[in-house]
Amino acid sequence: MSSRKTSGVVLRSMDLGESDTLVTFYTRDYGLARIAVSGSKKTTSFKSGLLQNFCWNQLEYYQGEGLGQLNKLSRKHSFQALREDLKKMSYGSYVLEFYYLAGTAQTDVNLFRHLIKTLYQLEKARNDKDFRLIHLIFRLLLLEHLGFSLRLGQDSYQGEQRYSASRDLAFSVPDGGLVLAEEVPGENSINIDGEDYQIMQIVKNKGYQLSDDLKISQSALSRINKILDEFIAYHLELNLRSRRFLDMF
Repeated sequence: MSSRKTSGVVLRSMDLGESDTLVTFYTRDYGLARIAVSGSKKTTSFKSGLLQNFCWNQLEYYQGEGLGQLNKLSRKHSFQALREDLKKMSYGSYVLEFYYLAGTAQTDVNLFRHLIKTLYQLEKARNDKDFRLIHLIFRLLLLEHLGFSLRLGQDSYQGEQRYSASRDLAFSVPDGGLVLAEEVPGENSINIDGEDYQIMQIVKNKGYQLSDDLKISQSALSRINKILDEFIAYHLELNLRSRRFLDMF
């Protein structure tokens, strides 16, 4: 049994016996970690407030062949705003569920940093456009980190010419990339325009560091988010239950 020190975000908690809790963290140094927390359900336990979804904690635990066993726990940031606002909680829950379903026990610091950046962005979000843009950026970049990069045709001069804003473009979900609209049947593609193409390129390169004066239409956000929904369903085969709550907004 080894002792591990790291920081991690609470993705999910469930009862483990009468007084204990099984908590799934996404950690900076060990990826997904499922850890038993003894005595956490007692009313006098200081741990209970640190085991809520979204909490980012510093933790020390012992890891054997099965579940880890928590030794020490302290708060880094609670992300309390994500639990107090229905819209923030809904978008945040999608983020946590995606990591829960797609994460592994392998170390990936970039994945962890992306999780923290996204939660901070959701904490600051103020309007519908903020939420939809964060949702777009989160998924586009997460797919990059997971090795499911969308092919946007920007790797060469010929690619730029082929997919110029003046041509009729589509995104082929099975192929995972841009095509000319006349090249694929309608049921296998989503028609897009030059704005969609440019925004996907910018987001892929800039992430959350977008310029404040960048203009993005609501229609472009809707089309790109639809592309990401269908790409994730087709290629990752993830059925995220939290997805249906986003349709409320």
